[in-house]
Amino acid sequence: MLNIYLADLVYDSTETNHVIPLNVACLAAYAKEEIGNSVNIKIFKYPLELEKEIQLNPPDVLGLSNYSWNERLNHHFCNIVKRKNKLVTTILGGPNIRLDHSSIEGYLRNNRYIDYYIVGEGEEPFVETIKRLQGGLSSASLPDGCAKLHNNNLVYTPTNTRHQPKEYDYKSPYLTGILDPFIKDKKCIPLFESNRGCPFSCTYCAWGVSQLSRVRKKSLNIIFEEMNYVRKHSAGQQSWIFADANFGMFDRDIDIAKHINKIRKKYGFPAHVTLWDSKNTTSRNIKISEVLEDKSGYIAIQSTDLSVLNNSGRGNIKFDGLKQRLLDYKDKSKETQTDILIGLAGETSKSHMKTLRDSFDLGFDIIQPYNIRLLPGTDYESEEQRKLYGIGTRFRLIFGSYGIYGNKLAFEIEESVRSTKDMSEDELESFKIPHWLIYFCWNIGIFKPILKYAFKELKVNPMDVLLHILRTKNSNLGKLFSSMESESLSEWFDTRDELIRYYNNDKNRSKLKEFKKLNAWWIAKLYRNSILLNNLYDDMVSYIEKIMLKKDLNDIVWDEIKSVNLQLLCFGNLSKVEQSDPISIHGKTLFYLNKNSKYIDKSNVNIYIYRSNKSAQWWSYYLGSESYSNISTNKFLSAIESGGSSKLLNSIDVY
Repeated sequence: MLNIYLADLVYDSTETNHVIPLNVACLAAYAKEEIGNSVNIKIFKYPLELEKEIQLNPPDVLGLSNYSWNERLNHHFCNIVKRKNKLVTTILGGPNIRLDHSSIEGYLRNNRYIDYYIVGEGEEPFVETIKRLQGGLSSASLPDGCAKLHNNNLVYTPTNTRHQPKEYDYKSPYLTGILDPFIKDKKCIPLFESNRGCPFSCTYCAWGVSQLSRVRKKSLNIIFEEMNYVRKHSAGQQSWIFADANFGMFDRDIDIAKHINKIRKKYGFPAHVTLWDSKNTTSRNIKISEVLEDKSGYIAIQSTDLSVLNNSGRGNIKFDGLKQRLLDYKDKSKETQTDILIGLAGETSKSHMKTLRDSFDLGFDIIQPYNIRLLPGTDYESEEQRKLYGIGTRFRLIFGSYGIYGNKLAFEIEESVRSTKDMSEDELESFKIPHWLIYFCWNIGIFKPILKYAFKELKVNPMDVLLHILRTKNSNLGKLFSSMESESLSEWFDTRDELIRYYNNDKNRSKLKEFKKLNAWWIAKLYRNSILLNNLYDDMVSYIEKIMLKKDLNDIVWDEIKSVNLQLLCFGNLSKVEQSDPISIHGKTLFYLNKNSKYIDKSNVNIYIYRSNKSAQWWSYYLGSESYSNISTNKFLSAIESGGSSKLLNSIDVY
C-alpha cells in the first residue's frame, strides 16, 4: 500500500488562524474514491506535525500545495523527506508558478528535489500520476496537467479546459470525514467553494489567468450538505470563507446565502462570512448582502483611472454598477470598504492621489491601499509586462512566515512592485505614510469625526488634511515621520539572494522575530506616546480651524466634536470597565461621532462614553491588568497585531 502525505503548510511561528486544508483534501477524497484500497493518505496543516510524522514513518509520496506564502517551506520539506527516504516521490501543485513551458522546465531544473508539478486543477492529474507510480509506468508519459523532467527534458501537456463539463462532481472531502480533525480545530477556518474559475482577467491576480477563465459549478445540494456537515461536526467557528472568485455570479448564490443565514439564525454561527463579490451583478450582490444581514459592504475599486483599469484587465468591470452598489450600501447605513493598489500598469503619482481622493468622495468608510505582490503565473509578473510597463521590484520578508524545521531555518519572501515607467520608487514610497494616516485616522477611526466634519461641512477632502500633517512644522511629528520613512525603506532588499544571505547569517536571525507589520508598529508607537498623539490632533484641528476662520464659521458642533473625539480614545487601565458622566451634545454632533442619524435634528442629546465589559476582557487577555502607562510598546504591538486596532476607541450610547 502506498503511503501518501498531503500538506497545505503554514508557518506556526505566530499565533493566528488558518483556513482548513480544503485543497489537498479534495485530492485525498478523489484518490480515496478512485484508488482507495491501494493508498493510505494523511493530511497535514502544521509543519511540526508533518516533520514528526516524516521522522517516524516516512511517506512514499509527499504532495504539497504551493503558494507565495509557503513556497520556500515546501522546498524545505522536500529536502527533509528526501534525506529521510531517497525513494520518496515529491509532487507540488498550486498557482505559484509561471505557466509557459520554458518557465515550468526552469522551475523543475532549479529545484531538483521536486519530482512532479501539477498545474491547474489537481484531482485528476494527481490520481493519474499515483496510478502510474503504482504501475511502474515510464514518466515519459504523463497525464495532462502534470509536469516532470525526463531524461533532462520537460514532459508536460496542459489540461484542455475547453472540454471540461460545466459542473464538477468530485467527492466532497467534508462529507467523507477527511477534514474532521481540522474543522474541530478552533484555529482552522472552514473554507467552501461553490464554483471554480473566473471570467475576469485582472493582470495581478492568479484567478485572472486564462486557464481558469471558464467557470464551473459544484452541485448545490452538495454545498448545502457540506455546510450542514460543518455546522454539526465543527468547533463552531465564528468565521467561514467562500473561495469563489465571484460570489453572486449565479442566481443560486442567493440560495446559498439563505442557507448560511438559516444556520446562523438557528445555531449562532458563523457570525462572519468572507465573500469575494461578483463584479457585474449589482442587484444580486445587494440581495445577497440583505440576506446575510451584512453590516458592511466590500467593493474593490483598485483605481478610479479608466486607462489604468484597462491596462490591468479590469476594463470589462462596470464602474457604474460598483457605484450603484455603494449607494445602496450607504442607503442601508452599511459600513463600506474598498481596496486600492499602488503600482498598477499606467498608474502615476497624480492618478493614484486622485484615486485616494475619489475614494473619500465616493464615501467609503474604510480605504485600504496595498502594495502589489507579484505572483508567478499572473500576467503582471510575466517578463513581457515587466518590460512593457518598466516594472521595478524589491524583496522583503513575509510577516510571521519563518521557522526552524529539520534543524534548518525556513522563511518566506515577497517580491513587490516598487516602481514602474510611470511612477518612480521615490514617488511610490512617498505614499507609504499617507496610506498609514488613512489607516490610523480614518479606517480605525482615531480622528474620523474631525475629518468627517471637515469633509461634510467645509468640503475639505480628508486627503488634504492628512497631507497637511505631513508638511507639519511640529518637530516631534517631523521626527516621527522621518523615522517611519527609514523603517519603511529598511524592509526592502534589491535581490532575493541578498535577503536570503542576510537572514541566514547567524548574526541577523534574531531579526526575523523582530520583523513587524509597520502599520501595526506605528500605531503602537504613536498611541503609546500621548504627546505625539496630541501633536497630531492639534495639527489637524489647527488646519481645519484656519479654514473655518476664512469662512467666518463658528460652530458649536465643531467644538463638541473636538472635545468628545479625545474622550473616545482608550487610555488608562484598558482592562477596566469605565463609563463617563452624562454629556450633553447636539444630535448633529452624535452623527459625526458614530453615524447615528436618529437624533440629527435634535438640539440636545445626552450621551455617555464607556468601555464595554467585552472590550475590557479582550484587553485584559492580551495586556493583563497593567495600566496604559506601564505597558511596553512591544506588548502593545502584539495586542494591535491580534486585532487591537479595532478596540482603540471607547463606545457611545444615548441616555
